[in-house]
Formats: sequence, C-alpha cells, structure tokens
Amino acid sequence: MDVARSQGIHVDTEALSTRLGCAVVPIVAKTGEGLSELQAAIIGVDSGRRSGGYPLALDDVIEQAVERVTTWQGSGEKRYRRWQALHWLEDASAPLEDDELNAHLVAVRDWVRERCGEDAALVIADSRYTHAHTLVREVVTQGSSPRASISDRIDALVIGRWTGIPVFLVVMYTMFLFTMHVGGAFIDVFDGVAGALFVDGVGYL
Repeated sequence: MDVARSQGIHVDTEALSTRLGCAVVPIVAKTGEGLSELQAAIIGVDSGRRSGGYPLALDDVIEQAVERVTTWQGSGEKRYRRWQALHWLEDASAPLEDDELNAHLVAVRDWVRERCGEDAALVIADSRYTHAHTLVREVVTQGSSPRASISDRIDALVIGRWTGIPVFLVVMYTMFLFTMHVGGAFIDVFDGVAGALFVDGVGYL
C-alpha cells in the first residue's frame, strides 16, 4: 500500500471486500502496518468464522466443463473438487495416471476448444482477467499523476528512441578507455603471472 500511496492510487478495500466476499487487508510489510489484522483475518477464515471468498463464475462453457469433470471426481469437498477440475482443464501438459479420467479430460478440453475456438486455459485466464479489470475499475481510483521514479527516468534515457544509441556508444567508448588506460597498467603483471603459470609452470611439469 505504501507504493500505491506514493503513486497516488487509492484502493477502496471495503468495496473490494464486499465484491470478493472475503476480508481485504491493506498492509505495508516493511513497517508492519496491517500484519496483525491480516493474521486475524487468516485465523478467522481457518476457523470458519469468516468467509474465504466465493468461487469466481467463469465463462458458461467453462462452468459446464467443470461440471463434467467434477462428476468424475467422486467424493471430496466441493470447493476443492472445483479447484482441481479447473487445474486439470488448464494444465494439459501432465497426463493423469488414471487413463479413463485422462481420456475424459482430453474430450472435455476438445469440447471447450470446439465451442470457444481456443484452449480451455486461455478461456479461463480471459474470464479471470476480465473480472479483475472490472473490479479495478470499481474500487481503484487514481489521484494525482504518479511521479516517475529514478529507475523510470534512467530507462527513458538509456532505451529512448533518440538517446539509446548515443548513450550505448558513450558507454562502450568509456569501457574502451578504461580498458586501455587502467587495464594497461596491469598488463605487465598479468603477463608475468600468466607466463609463470602457463609457460614456465607447464614447462617445469
């Protein structure tokens, strides 16, 4: 939150908490601000006294795909079965050991691709990012224009369209001068050490 404040960004944490269905705790880790409140919120969720949020409603096709997968999962808490089903739909790189379930997953992924024209992972990501952008528009306000950091200013100089190449040439020329003048003073030392090791030393061995 300290970074957000320095950039003139205000986050309505109460509104965000309402929309997410869980506690939203602003913190500043380096000063400890909000850490005790965060710990209390975590304990509250773990003990069941507070809500840990709601499952994000995704694209209709994905919701149908999740339902198809969860019917094959058997027992287990519903929210974890949903998480597992989404994970399986997103990650097609690691086939499961259960050949029957794996074949079912492949068929569901193919069905999603036919309906949406792209992989399930992309459809899921698009739903999540769309929801996130909507939340940002509702709960985040930008105050005064953020000031460019020193790093941003340096980046603008060294990779700028008109300044990047001149700066690069100056840096290379400076390195060349440093090598010739400063490094040159040690040439005799390096030459003597290298000769002793790799010429005289090898000859002696």
